Formats: sequence, C-alpha cells, structure tokens
Amino acid sequence: MKFLKLQSLSALEYIDNNCIGSSSVANTASGAAVGTPSSSRSNLMSAATRGSFFPALEKLLLDGLPLLKEWPREVVMANDHGEIAPAPQQSSSFPRLTSLEIDHCSSLVSMPLLSSLEELTMRHVSEKLLQSMTVQTELDRQITEAATSGPSYPLCTLQTLHIWFCEDLVSSLELGLRNLTSLRDLQIIDCHKLVQLPEEGLRCLVSLQSLQINSCSCLTSLSRGIQHLTTLQKLEVLQCGAFDWSNEDDGLLGLVNLQSLYISMLPKLTCLPHGLQHLTTLQVLSISFCDGLVTLPEWMGNLVSLAKLYIRRCHKLESLPDSLRCLTMLKQVDIIHCELLSQRCQREGSGRVPTNFCLPS
Repeated sequence: MKFLKLQSLSALEYIDNNCIGSSSVANTASGAAVGTPSSSRSNLMSAATRGSFFPALEKLLLDGLPLLKEWPREVVMANDHGEIAPAPQQSSSFPRLTSLEIDHCSSLVSMPLLSSLEELTMRHVSEKLLQSMTVQTELDRQITEAATSGPSYPLCTLQTLHIWFCEDLVSSLELGLRNLTSLRDLQIIDCHKLVQLPEEGLRCLVSLQSLQINSCSCLTSLSRGIQHLTTLQKLEVLQCGAFDWSNEDDGLLGLVNLQSLYISMLPKLTCLPHGLQHLTTLQVLSISFCDGLVTLPEWMGNLVSLAKLYIRRCHKLESLPDSLRCLTMLKQVDIIHCELLSQRCQREGSGRVPTNFCLPS
C-alpha cells in the first residue's frame, strides 16, 4: 500500500503502532491498533517482534478526525518497571512516507517519528502538534540514533511545509523551524494570531527558496530574521492587513538571491521599503490591491535585473519613476485598473510618466 486515507472518523481517539489484542481495538492494519485508548498501557508489546509499520506507504492523509488525540512514538518495553528503550530500525514507522497531510484534527498532539518525510501540510491543527513533530526530545534522540546508527533530527528531510488555519501558531514556530535545514518551500496561511516571524527560526532555514505569508491579519512585520534567508528566490506577502514594511530595510539586504516579489492587499503599505533597492537579482515585481501606495520611488532604477513589473488595482498610484527607462532588462510592464495612473498617462502622453509603460484599463 502506497496511499492511505483516514477520513471522517468522528469517534476515533487513538492509534497505537504497538498495541495488539486490546479490548479497545476497533480495527487493525499492519500491526496498528485503531480505536479508543486502553485504560492501561502495560500491554504494550515490543515492536521489535514485527516488521516496519506500513513499510511501502508513501502518502498519508488524516482528515476530519476531531477526537484523535495521539499517534504515539514507537517504543518498546524494556523491563517490568515500565522503563522504555528505543525501538530498533526494523520496527520504524512509515520508513518510506514522503507526504503527510493533516486536516481538521484539532485534538491531535503527537505523531510517530517520520524519518523520510518531504512534504507536510497541516490545516486546523493545534500548535502542540507542530511542536511535537519538529522539536526533539531526549527519547526522540535515542530512538533516531538507534534507528539510523547516528544523530538525526525530526523532519530533517522535510522540503515543503504548508500551515493553514493554525490560530495558536506563535511559540511553536520559533522552535519548530530550527531543525528544518532541508526546507525549500514554506507557506503560512490564515494564522491570525501570528504577529511576527521568529528570527531564530528563520536563521536555520538555510535551504529555503520560497516563502509565502497569506491572510495573517495580525502580522506586523517579517522580522529581521529574513536577512538570514540568503537562498530565498521567491517571497509573497499577501492579505496581511496589519503589515507595515517601513522598518524591514536591514532584513531585506540579506535576500541576495531573491528573484520574485509579490505583495498584495497590504493597506498600510504607503511606500516600498528602501532596502528593496539593493536587490539587484530581482526579476519579477508584482504589486496589487495596495490602496495606500501613491508613487513608486526613483531608486527602482537600481533594480538592474528587473524584467517584469505588474501593478494591479492600486487606485491611488499616480506616477511611475523616470528611472524605469534605465532598466534595460525590463521587457514587460502590466498596469491594470490603476485609474489615476491611466488618466495621467492619457493626459500627459509623455514626460514624467513613460507612455510606453502605460496600458490603460
């Protein structure tokens, strides 16, 4: 089996890789017990007596499991006193799982260690789940070292992380990003209590290429931590009503490989941040639905690699800088539904606003 979906199981409370024969078991598959938790965990059997849990599974979807509380770490009973020891390599959970999607599992607080995971999407989950999956405990360290014959970190192979509707995503993000050194794509969407991205967490994203922040209504800034994202190629900041980019200059200087910048629905944006002028690798700039933006700065002429400029529905924008004429790489300028700018283009025809840049709506 390469794909497994557990969906709309409204009474499911507990999944245990190790427990067999419990009276609470409702269903079993490949050694997994699925049902309500037993009153005692003393009947845990050694996982070492069985093979890997779903050894061929590559994609797992958990959707609509509101009462599911935990899918615990895989352990073995070491002695009669209940002391636990790491499970050996042959009993690891999901050794080939590369894609995991968790949706509407608001009570879930733990998952097995996932040593091969590359894509993780989380919607409507608690911050405790993200923290448990990404922060390494001492027991986790023992388990992973026993399984891999060396040190390892949770989700160290993860390349894509999409987080949606996680209202309490605050403290867990600071710790949760620290081990994600292979992460290339990060999306944080509709997390309305998020005020700022964690500086220390961003420092560890040494492979990140794409960052999207969307519909985070309390986000005020990206934080100076973005200066550490030296591999970032694409940045999107969309529909963040409290976002103020006036103090981000120092952080922007570190985006030495940024190629695409998309900003949309930022009502507090009255001018582009000055640090943007130093991004000489920027090729695509898109600005839309920013009603506070009146003009674009002359220093845009420093964006020597800019090839495409998109400006949409910026209703108060009145002019474009003359310096755009100096951008020899600029091949496409789309101006759509910017009424004041279009009127000025038609009225003046030439001069401060280059007529060849104007496409009246």
